[in-house]
Amino acid sequence: MNSDYAAKAGRYAQFLTGGADTEYGQKRIEQGHPEPINVVLYELGNETDWADKNNLLTAAEYIKRCKETISAIQVVDPDAKFATHIDTTIYQSVNNPTKNPYDTKAEWHRAILADSALMQKVSYLSIHSYYGYNDSLMETLISYIC
Repeated sequence: MNSDYAAKAGRYAQFLTGGADTEYGQKRIEQGHPEPINVVLYELGNETDWADKNNLLTAAEYIKRCKETISAIQVVDPDAKFATHIDTTIYQSVNNPTKNPYDTKAEWHRAILADSALMQKVSYLSIHSYYGYNDSLMETLISYIC
């Protein structure tokens, strides 16, 4: 989620959902897809808590960029639904099983969940669980975050 992510997301949403009367909707049509795409959900970022260490976002930065992105997408897709990313730690725990990953990132996730202005615009929470997912592991994750 770099600094121009919101503007790019707005153009992408217009490409997917815009009509022939929009710049990017027209580009979609020219590429052989005449009908708008029914986008069910936009996920805001991808594993932003587990990115390249040079591209990690603070919770405050992630929240700010989520809000900017939601605003940019809603200009062209007012009924859009959004998912905020709140966890990739199951992957981290597999790679570093001696350290509890929830201890280091729970505050990041709690800050996202505590931002009421963001949560009012988000319909779903996205948890990327890898490697041995089960209900017990998900319950543990949620108990650490909440």
